[in-house]
Amino acid sequence: MELITASQATRQIGRLLLDCDEAKEDLKNAAYSADGHSRSISRIETPLVGIEKSLKGLQRIFSSTDCPQHPFREADHKHSCFKAALEGCLHVLDSAIYNLRHKKLRDASIPWNDYYTLMSDYHNVLEDLVRMVDPAQDGPPALELQKRIATNDIQATRLKHIVDGNKKPAKKNESSSPAQPKAQASGKEKKEGKRVSDKSTTAQAPTQSTHAGALPNSSTQSHGDHTGHRRGGEEGRDNVCKALKRLGILDDKALKGNRALWLLKAIDDGDSFEMVRLLLELGFDPNQESPDPNTENTKEPEDPKDRKYPKDRPLCYAAKKGKSDIVELLIKNGAKIDARNVLGETALLSAAKWGMDEVVERLLNAPHDADIETQRQSVGKSYFKGFTPLMLAVYNGRLNTVRLLLKRKANPDVVDQAGNPLFYIAIANDKVGIVEFLDEKKLAHIAGTSKKYPHDTPLHCAARNGSIKVASYLVENARGLINARNDEGDAPLSLAVREKHRDPAVREKQRSVAELSLNHKADINSTDSNGHTLLHYAALAGDVEMIQKLADAGAKIEYFDNEGQTALRCAVLAKDVASVEALLAAGSKIDGTDHRKGQTPLHHAVIGEDPALVRVLLDRGCKMDVKDRDGKYPLQYVMDMAPSKEASSQELLCAFLHDDKNQASLRAGFPVLSKASRDGKLALVQEMITSHQNLVSWKPRPPFDSEFKPALHEAVRNGQKQVLVELCKVAKNHPAINLTDHAGNTVLHQAIISNRPEWISQLIRLGADKELVSGEADGSLPPLHLAARHMNVKAIKALLDEDVDAKRRIPGGQICDVCMRLRTTPSGRNARCILRNLDPSRWSDPNFRLIDELLRNATISTLRRGLV
Repeated sequence: MELITASQATRQIGRLLLDCDEAKEDLKNAAYSADGHSRSISRIETPLVGIEKSLKGLQRIFSSTDCPQHPFREADHKHSCFKAALEGCLHVLDSAIYNLRHKKLRDASIPWNDYYTLMSDYHNVLEDLVRMVDPAQDGPPALELQKRIATNDIQATRLKHIVDGNKKPAKKNESSSPAQPKAQASGKEKKEGKRVSDKSTTAQAPTQSTHAGALPNSSTQSHGDHTGHRRGGEEGRDNVCKALKRLGILDDKALKGNRALWLLKAIDDGDSFEMVRLLLELGFDPNQESPDPNTENTKEPEDPKDRKYPKDRPLCYAAKKGKSDIVELLIKNGAKIDARNVLGETALLSAAKWGMDEVVERLLNAPHDADIETQRQSVGKSYFKGFTPLMLAVYNGRLNTVRLLLKRKANPDVVDQAGNPLFYIAIANDKVGIVEFLDEKKLAHIAGTSKKYPHDTPLHCAARNGSIKVASYLVENARGLINARNDEGDAPLSLAVREKHRDPAVREKQRSVAELSLNHKADINSTDSNGHTLLHYAALAGDVEMIQKLADAGAKIEYFDNEGQTALRCAVLAKDVASVEALLAAGSKIDGTDHRKGQTPLHHAVIGEDPALVRVLLDRGCKMDVKDRDGKYPLQYVMDMAPSKEASSQELLCAFLHDDKNQASLRAGFPVLSKASRDGKLALVQEMITSHQNLVSWKPRPPFDSEFKPALHEAVRNGQKQVLVELCKVAKNHPAINLTDHAGNTVLHQAIISNRPEWISQLIRLGADKELVSGEADGSLPPLHLAARHMNVKAIKALLDEDVDAKRRIPGGQICDVCMRLRTTPSGRNARCILRNLDPSRWSDPNFRLIDELLRNATISTLRRGLV
C-alpha cells in the first residue's frame, strides 16, 4: 500500500468536508422531514456526486506508486484506517447515489436512517483523519479510530450489497431488450465516426460469467478479450469501456501474451475493486504470474510504464498492497492461497513483509486458514530462504504485524538459516521498536543472540551491524553491556571499530555506535585476547576519522600488542597511507621497532611491497640504515626479492631514490648497487645510476659490509656483462674505473682474478690504469705481473696487445734464474720473474712454456723498441 503526502490528503479532505456537510443536511431532510420528498432530487444528487468524485480522486492519489512516504512513515494502523475510511465512505455514497438516481426516496425499504447515521459518522471520521495528519493538531489514537471505521465499514458493505442485489435485475431487463444495445451501438458509431462491422453488431454477450467463483477457461478468456468494450456498450456499462481504456486495453486490439500484468495494474487503479472484478469477469486467470519486466522476451504490454510492475502473482501483489477486499475477491474467483511468486512468497508472506495487518488477519481466519508457519522458498542461497511470516515482519520492522502474528500463536522460537533467532534479526536490522517489544515479552536474551557468535551480547550484535537505534536503546537500558566482553575478549566498542562493513552507509552507522559507546564511558584502552586496542583495530580498518577521535580522546599511541606491534605497524600492514600519516601526526614513533624482529615501519612497508608508503615514511624522516635482528636493512629486502617480482622491486627502489636527500643514506647503508650488479638486475642498476651516478664510486670499507666489492668489481666477478656495460658508461674516464676494493684490487685486477680476459681491453680503453699495482697479500702487483702469477695466457696476451710494459720490474722478492745469469743482476722482478718463481710443480703445465715465451719475446721486443 503506497503512502500519501500531507498536502495532498489535507487539500482533498478539506473539499470533501464541505460536500459532506451539504450532503448530510439533504439526507437528513430525506430521512426525517415530512416534506423531504418534495425537495429536488438534483439538489441531493449534486453534492453526493461531488463527494464521490473527490473520494475517487483521493483514492487514485492514495494508490499512486510514486507518492512520497509522508505523513505515514510506514504502512501502520494510521495508514490502514485512512484507507478503510475512504473505501467505506465510497460504499455509502455509491449506494445512496443509486437510490437517488432511481428516485427511490418514497420506497419504504430504503434505510435512509442508516444512510444518515453512516454519513454523519464518516464525516466525523474524516475530521479526525485531518487532525491525525496535521502535525499541529492532536488526533485520536489510531487503534480507536480503526475500530470505529471497522464498525462503519460493516454497515456500509451491507448497504452496498443491498444495492448490488437491486442492480442485477435491472441489468437483466436491459440486456433482454434487443433494440437497446443496437441503438446504443449505432449512437456510439455516429458519435465517434466509426464503422461497426456486421460481425461486431451481431455478436452475442457471453452466456456464462467467470464471476462468483467459476474458474476461467480458454474460451471465455479469448471471447472476453475481443468483446470487452462492445459488451460494455451492450449492457449499458459505460464505465467498463472507460476502465478498459484506463488500463490500456484497446477496443480494436485483442490482448496478447501474459494477462496477469493487467490484473496488477487494475489492483493499483483508483477504482481497484471494480476494475479487478471486471477483468475476472472477462476471463483473466487470478493464478497467472505476471512477466518479468527485465527479460528481453517481454513484449506485452508495449507501454514502458508497465515495466515498473514486478514479476508477481495477483494475489501476492494485492496482499502486498493491503487490498484486503481484492484478496477476498481473487480467492473467491479461484486464486490459490498457497501459490508462490518468484520470490517464493505466498500471499500471507507478502502481507506480513509489508505490514498489511488486515490482509494477514483475513488470510489467517476461516475459511482461508493460511499456514502461519509457511516458509519462504527462495531460489539459490537467499538469506530469506525459510523465513516465516513472523520473521519477515521482524526483519522489515512491522511491529503491529509482529504483535498480530504472536497473538495468533506464531512460533517465537524460529531461527534463520544461520541459526539466528528473532531477537538477532531485529537487532541486526536496527528495528528498535521490535527489540523493545521482544524485550518486554521476555523473548530476548542477554547472551546467545547469534549462533555464529554465541557469546555476543545484544550490544555486540548492534555494534557488528551498525544498529545505532538499538545500540542507543541498550546503552540507556542496559549499561552493564557497554564494557561486557565476549569469549574472544572483545567489547562492543572494539567490534564497532574493527568490523569495517563493505557498505559505506553501514560503516558510518558503526562509527556512530563507537561514538555512542565512547560518550557512555567505554574503556578506550581495553584490549582483546591478542592485546589489540581500539587504536590497533582502527589502524587495521584504515579508519582515519576513528584514529583521530581515539587519539583526541586519550588513547595510548605506542601501546604494544602481544606480538610487540604498535598501531602504526598495523596501519602499515593495512597499507593505508592516510592512517599512517594520522598516527604519525598523533605522535607515533617513526623509527620505533617491534619487539619480535626489531623491524621499523620502513622494514614493514618494504616487506609489504608498498612503494607509496615507503615514500611517505622516507619523506617524514624514517631512517633507512637501521638493521633488524636478522641484520638486514630495508633496502636489502628489496634487493633480495625474487626475479618474478622485478617490477615490484623496481617500484620500491624508485621510492628510495626519488629524493636526492636520500643519497647519503644510500651510501651509508646497504651497498644496493653492488648487490644489484652481483645479481645482474639490469633494470635496478639502470634506475640507480640514472638518479645517483656517484653510487658507482661507492667503496665498502672493511669490516663494514666487507663481503661486497664495488659495483664494477661485482659485475666482473659474477660475469654480468650487460650490467658492466651500463656501469662503464658512467665510469668512463671516472675515478670509479680505478677504484680499489678492500683488498686493493682495481677492476682490471678483478678481471684477471675472475678469469675475464675478454673485458681487459675494454676496461683499459675506458680509462683503467694498466700499470696500477694491486694490493695482493704477497706484494703489490701490476696487472701483467698478476696475470703471470695466475698463469692466465689470454689475460697476458690482452695486456701485451695494449702495450703493457713487459720489462717493468717491481721492488722486493727474488729474481728468476734467467735474470741471475745476466751480466748485471737487475733490481726487482719483472712479470717473467713472477712466473719462473712459481712452484716448480707448475712448470709442467703446457701454459707455462707458452707464457714464458710470450714474456721473453715481449721483453726483447721492448728492448729493441727502446734501442731504436
